[in-house]
Amino acid sequence: MSSLTDDVLQQILATLRPVSLDAINSPVRALEQQQAWLIHTSHVCRAWRHVSTPLLYRTLVVRIDTTHACKQTSNISLVLANRMHNMARHIAVVVHGPDPVAIPDLYASLEEAGVFAQVWTHVTHVHTTHHISNLGWVSNERGADQKARAPLHLLNSQLHNVLPAVRSIVFSDLASTH
Repeated sequence: MSSLTDDVLQQILATLRPVSLDAINSPVRALEQQQAWLIHTSHVCRAWRHVSTPLLYRTLVVRIDTTHACKQTSNISLVLANRMHNMARHIAVVVHGPDPVAIPDLYASLEEAGVFAQVWTHVTHVHTTHHISNLGWVSNERGADQKARAPLHLLNSQLHNVLPAVRSIVFSDLASTH
């Protein structure tokens, strides 16, 4: 293995990973298994650690559990503590639970996770899974109170400030109020 270049080894580690049957239809489970795989490969030897580290830190994950008052967990504090913020390329916002997360709770979860604490200059893609609800934030009625739109504007403004290189934001299963 020592005769492989870092680029070749990185491509191998990025594509060759065990995936269980329960991860086939679950991007969340697949992402969790990918991170576990990269942690294991980083312990093989110094060369593999050097190559797998950028892969391990390239996706920032914010998990929001709507069944427990929007409790969030994230790997962002780990990324920041290890000064690996320049490795991040993607943000995945994963919502667990039967209910959509409201935008105020999304904002609070992103803030608590540390998304707004750093300018992520290399992050180009944001992907959310499950439902994000704009209930109570945007009104389709004419003459709607502008104060109702202010928090959504604040969320957009904060994301714009900390994600200057973002090229796409994908909302899977977006719940709408119209």
